[in-house]
Amino acid sequence: MTDKAHLHGLLRGIGRADLQPETYTLRDAKECREFFVRARAERGAVWVTKEPGASQGAGIVINPKLGELEEKYLKDPAAAEPVCVGLEEDEDVVVQRYIMNPLLLNKKKMEIRSYWLLASVDPLVVFYHDGTVRLTTSDYNQGDWDNPLIHITNTAQQKKADPNYYDTQTERKWTLAQLAAYLEDHKKVPHGASYLSRTLRPQLIDIIRTVVQAAHPLLLREKSKSGWDGRFELLGMDVILDDQLKVWLTEIQMGPGISRDPGVKQQTLPAMLEELTSIMLEVDQHMLKFGHVKDVNAAVTWERVI
Repeated sequence: MTDKAHLHGLLRGIGRADLQPETYTLRDAKECREFFVRARAERGAVWVTKEPGASQGAGIVINPKLGELEEKYLKDPAAAEPVCVGLEEDEDVVVQRYIMNPLLLNKKKMEIRSYWLLASVDPLVVFYHDGTVRLTTSDYNQGDWDNPLIHITNTAQQKKADPNYYDTQTERKWTLAQLAAYLEDHKKVPHGASYLSRTLRPQLIDIIRTVVQAAHPLLLREKSKSGWDGRFELLGMDVILDDQLKVWLTEIQMGPGISRDPGVKQQTLPAMLEELTSIMLEVDQHMLKFGHVKDVNAAVTWERVI
């Protein structure tokens, strides 16, 4: 799930590739060919290349030159019919269509980082927790593609690129409630609280359910192998919204950042993690006593979704 190429494969395999921006993996010969056919037909399109296993915004190139991609990944860049070179798994590259109409908050590009807890694989038990809304440092514009302060919402990249990040970091993270209020104030939705509870949060939960259920057979297989050392996992999910409020999944994050940065994270994460610990203790007690997981009383701000 946390490998971008494997995530795309999972979603494609269950017919839900629509959850992501248009995506191709260049190690897959068929998808590689499809990408170059599409890119050549749409010379003005903006694409993003990503290293499948990278995190913290590393390995992302926005609007790479098509000619350079052809030189690197096609056997004969001059041939009319694209034929891709064979890539090893650790050489794979994911290409996604760049969302050209992102939702802007105070002129900044944004993404939502949600938290979710894989509390048990067998039986499958999953909890969801509201996360944070992350804003870029610089105002959005369609250009200056190499500037991560405009186009890459990942906090690590923002901190790395902006020497003054810590002076304004509390402005760069919002709660979902703040997002909903902003959308209401700017006439994007008629009632922010209702949009959050009835539309946005259910959409986020549905994506998490879809991904983990698609991966469940693989998780069960891994659990049966010797050396399985995981009882639970805290994961993240990153999505962006476009200006029509469509939710686009960008990645599932293993080991999501839980630093107590000033502002929203400092206010929410300590209690969230303390409750997570109580949930896992209760889940373990249920499994020992009943062999399955009943209602978890420790879950207050965490919501059980599977």
